[in-house]
This record gives sequence, C-alpha cells and structure tokens, in this order.
Amino acid sequence: MNDQPPDQYEFDFRTGCPTAITGDTLSVEQWRICTRINRQRARGIQETHRTTPSRQSLSPDVWQATVAAESKLWDVPLVSLDRLGFYFDELSALASRQLQRLNEGKEASAWLDADTRCVYKLFDLRANGALGQKLEFCRDDDFHFRLEQVDATLLDTVQKLRLLHEAGACPTEIVGLSDTGDFLIAKQPFCQMYKDFTSDSLTAVSMMKAVRPTCPLGMPVYLFWGDEEAWLVGDLHPGNIRINSQGVPVVIDALIGSVPPATLKAMPQLTTAIHQARDFRMTGKYKSASFGEGERDKDL
Repeated sequence: MNDQPPDQYEFDFRTGCPTAITGDTLSVEQWRICTRINRQRARGIQETHRTTPSRQSLSPDVWQATVAAESKLWDVPLVSLDRLGFYFDELSALASRQLQRLNEGKEASAWLDADTRCVYKLFDLRANGALGQKLEFCRDDDFHFRLEQVDATLLDTVQKLRLLHEAGACPTEIVGLSDTGDFLIAKQPFCQMYKDFTSDSLTAVSMMKAVRPTCPLGMPVYLFWGDEEAWLVGDLHPGNIRINSQGVPVVIDALIGSVPPATLKAMPQLTTAIHQARDFRMTGKYKSASFGEGERDKDL
C-alpha cells in the first residue's frame, strides 16, 4: 500500500484526485511529481489487476465490486464519470457538455477542459481484458521475426503511459480507473497542432532520446531506453505528434514494445541501436551525426 500524497500535490476538482498537471505547462518539479504519481498508481493498478478475476468469469456487478475493493486497498483512484463531466447518450456512447471532444483514436478518446487547458483521455477496457495495442515481435522461425501490432492489456497500457512520460514524450498522468471499471483515465496538458510533420516528428522523437534501428523491421519504429531496458516506439502518425505550450514538438501517444533477447541474434543491428539509445539516455548526446538524415514523411 502507498503513502498519502504530499502537500505539494494539487487537487483536480473533476477527478477528486491529487494531480501534478493543472494546465498546459509543467514545471520541472511538477514533472517530477507526475512521475511519482504515475509510479505509485501504476504499482497499485498492477496489484489490483493481479488479484482481480477476469471480467469474463464474473457478473458486471460482482466484478465492479471486486475492483472497487482492491482499488481502495492499493490506493488506486476510482473516478466518477459523472463528476468528470461525462454521461452516456442514447446510443450508449460517451458524451459531455463540459468537455470538448478532440478525437476518437484507436485506443482512447480525448477530451479538452477549456478552462484548465488539460486533456483527459479515456481508454476503453474491453470485456476480454484487452486495452489498446502494443508492438510485439512474432517468431516466423528460429532466425526470423516480424514486428506486429497486437492487443495490449490494461497493465501494458499503464506501463506505456508511464514509460512515454519518463522518456520525454508529452507529460502524461495516470489518473486511475473509472468507478465502473470500464475505463483507464489519463491526463495531459493541451498541445497544439504540429507545423511541419516531418521536421516536428524528428524533433519529438529526439526529445524521447530515441534512435532509428538500421535493420528492416517491417514498419517505421524507433528505439529508446527506459526502466533499464530497450523499448521500440512506433505508430508515430500525424495524430500522435503535437506542439507543447513552449513550442516544442512532442509525442502525445504511440505504441511501444519490448525487445526480446532472441531477436538480437536474428538482428544484430538492434544491439547497436540499443547501445546508442542507452548512451543517448545517459549522456543526452546522440553519437551518430546521421540522426534523422534521409527520413521522409512516409518513413514516419
């Protein structure tokens, strides 16, 4: 179980939870507080998920009661959708009179609070436990792998939000779960549309200290170092690149995936990229002068 949040945390009146994101700009200290919040809540969600039976094995009411009990035990915020400003329309779709809908992505819907200039993202947890997608190496034979987009779990997506935040993407706060158990809720500062996708994408990737592997992987991806291991990051389409309030391009969402040791034997170039990404993270400097050279819009 977790300690109570320290006094310097702000309070989000919409969620009823402590928060570090109170507008479209974060100080260094707010970013650190957000990192602390994310680690605490990610750990709590992991423990809650570990001890909660599958939704397919229980009735919705019993499952929700189980989630509520475990969430309280592990200090995972359960957020009222009504308090957050949502209701379900006649088609049983999420709607809001207080928040402005920004988009409906493959993984989540995004909603802007125009007063605070914060964006709330709701990830829909499906009945089979899948939530969003991730990158995963699939083995064709002993020497060949292919990279695919596959269903992610709740824990995968929570881990992704935490890792992207810590790597240097757009600051992202893990808010908690909806009190119905149907949604994972996250929060970001509002960002503006990019100006030049090709240029801004490369800058956003470099903000994450990510490097481009030289081996063909079947889709455009980069590699970054986080939690003492290598991660692939991809799906960097125009909807996932924005400009923050300081005018800096950032990744607001992406897909990530781990790099299994077996792939390094089949694709030794990945080992080089991993060393580059680790050095980039440790030193803040990328050692190759060719970073970003030859990139084209279609490559991203």
